[in-house]
Amino acid sequence: ANEKYSTIYYTRCEKTPKTKNDSVWCVIQKTTRSGSRWTKPELVLSSTAGNVGHPALAADEITMIFAGSLTGGYGNKDLWMVSRESARKPFQEPVNLGNEINTSGDELFPFLFDDSTLYFASDGHGGFGGLDLYVSHRDYAGNWSKPVNLGAPLNTIADDFGIAFHENDASKGYFCSNRPDGLGGDDMPGALEPLRET
Repeated sequence: ANEKYSTIYYTRCEKTPKTKNDSVWCVIQKTTRSGSRWTKPELVLSSTAGNVGHPALAADEITMIFAGSLTGGYGNKDLWMVSRESARKPFQEPVNLGNEINTSGDELFPFLFDDSTLYFASDGHGGFGGLDLYVSHRDYAGNWSKPVNLGAPLNTIADDFGIAFHENDASKGYFCSNRPDGLGGDDMPGALEPLRET
């Protein structure tokens, strides 16, 4: 969502490809609140080079990081970034976040905090097993730092992913996991305890 929660960016996937040869069926759309209703969904980003999804929007709506299976990446699914001149203009060509962030595995579920801290899930940086949660920081030159595993108890041998924080407080939030003590499938284990790097 944007900073005012008046526009929501989200992934939309068709149940099956439109044709037998079509491998692209996930796109990023947006809808805007108008009074108590939401506008008709509008296409924001699609690519003939692969599926796109999991949008993470900067506060000014100028930059968006997303997961995609676009050609030219480092693995099956990588994190990419797109920018535009203003929130009313279309996004330009995607740029891969590079091999500091992306691996030969999957990088998914990005979440931007303060526009300079990137949380995401990966199964290609080693870790505890399955998808683990990582954090990386962007410097003034626009370079991302080496991702740091968020450790236990957030990460387990199961898939741990989809972290999101409560408004502007990086000590409160939620994440998803398919750890065996859940209710089945992917669950939200509960609220995060205060989360600070030491």
